[in-house]
Amino acid sequence: MSFPENIRLEVRKKSAFRCCRCHEIGIDIHHIIPQSNGGSDDIENATPLCQNCHDRFGDNVQKRKEITQMRDWWYSVVEEKYGSSEQYKNDLAQLSKDIKKYIDEHHHLLTNLTSSSESRQAKPDKTHPPFAAKNIDKYVTVDSVHDKNAFALEVKGRSMLPRIQNGDIIVVSPRATVKSGDICVVRVGDEDTLKIVNFDGDNIHLIPLNPSYAAMTIPKSQVAFIWKVIKLIADI
Repeated sequence: MSFPENIRLEVRKKSAFRCCRCHEIGIDIHHIIPQSNGGSDDIENATPLCQNCHDRFGDNVQKRKEITQMRDWWYSVVEEKYGSSEQYKNDLAQLSKDIKKYIDEHHHLLTNLTSSSESRQAKPDKTHPPFAAKNIDKYVTVDSVHDKNAFALEVKGRSMLPRIQNGDIIVVSPRATVKSGDICVVRVGDEDTLKIVNFDGDNIHLIPLNPSYAAMTIPKSQVAFIWKVIKLIADI
């Protein structure tokens, strides 16, 4: 049995949605004492950890006291910074509104495939990493996309649930301007990932919508490209 939703939300608020150990954005709520060892599902046994810190320290009995102390200290830091001020409440409310707005905007981007010879012939710009013909399964046509460099990709994975499903088709543009909060395909090394991007100095935070997945922080120098998602085509 996992924590009740009201406790999970309370822990997220108390931690400002950050890991109590490394302070990265993107957490899940974990048991300090595992349920298998008699750990309870109350807030005193709950701690906010990113997936990386949980994997490294979650099963270490010697670290339980340290994790509890880190959690309590981080709660006090967040409380001192934000407290119960109206600004904190407004920030949380605005965050919720921004996420809802973003999801709603992409919901309205759902469209059906139609026919258009011009769109069928559109291919990625040669100045960006090209797709060889052997990697192209089919051509699709999407109304209202007038970017000749745009092309479609099939989503593999569940990190962007519930908004983007495994198997959905996304249309990306290598030329579109990318800003924090955009959903993008990001290539890190030889791997491509679909995430919300958040620019932070020399780093980029890659944030999933699915709370079961942890956010990642990547130096910009490790990123080969960022392609903005401009269309979502579901249920095709």
